[in-house]
Amino acid sequence: MTDRTLPAAPATDRAWGALASIAWVIAAEGIRSVVDVALDQPALATLAQHVYGWRIIVISLSWATPLVVLALAVRLRSSAFAAYVAWTRPRAAWIAIALAVGLALQLIGHGLPYVLTGSASASFPIEDFHARVSAGASPWRYVLIYWPAAVYAPLVEETTYRGFLWRGLAASRLGNTGALWLTSLCFALVHYRYYIQDGTIIPAALIGPLVTGLALGWVRRRSRSTIASMLAHSATNVALNVGTVLAVVLAWP
Repeated sequence: MTDRTLPAAPATDRAWGALASIAWVIAAEGIRSVVDVALDQPALATLAQHVYGWRIIVISLSWATPLVVLALAVRLRSSAFAAYVAWTRPRAAWIAIALAVGLALQLIGHGLPYVLTGSASASFPIEDFHARVSAGASPWRYVLIYWPAAVYAPLVEETTYRGFLWRGLAASRLGNTGALWLTSLCFALVHYRYYIQDGTIIPAALIGPLVTGLALGWVRRRSRSTIASMLAHSATNVALNVGTVLAVVLAWP
């Protein structure tokens, strides 16, 4: 029986196996780390003073690295990249659902803690907001400062985990259900900064990224499109920053 939640692949398409797919993702993330270190060298720091938009160039090169590595992996399988990673246009209904899921994640993850604690600082990155504003940013410019989280993070992370990795896992004996859980776990582990703070591991903090991964995976599975999960991912990242500004502007306690 064919699983209708998995996009049909061309007859010539051969997915990497589960272990190989994981290895490629590890390689992509590892090479990105190497590129980040190389771009952070003092010798290149002077370029920031002479090359217009150097910061944007650095950010773009960093985020592009995993896509280049994974594109090579797909090319070695003689497959079309867009089809392999499910870059398919979702139906209009799924665009709306994806945006709603992204917003709901922040309402539950940050709005609910605010309701329960009555403190905005316990729910939103208020300290970061004040630090940015003190450095000269206007309140709403704070949202624009994090544009990579609205553009690059959804594009690259969804392509990597719910596109490339999902394709390899779903084609194995794990199926779509296994792909949903394993890609969500990998997604959560990559976002270690949420649950490892000052060298201390906070197990409960792992729940947030895991739930987010599961929700984004659900969107990808049901819509059969990583573009839909990108929209949900972008919506949740933007909603966090907008919520932070509103928390301050509305003078929540």
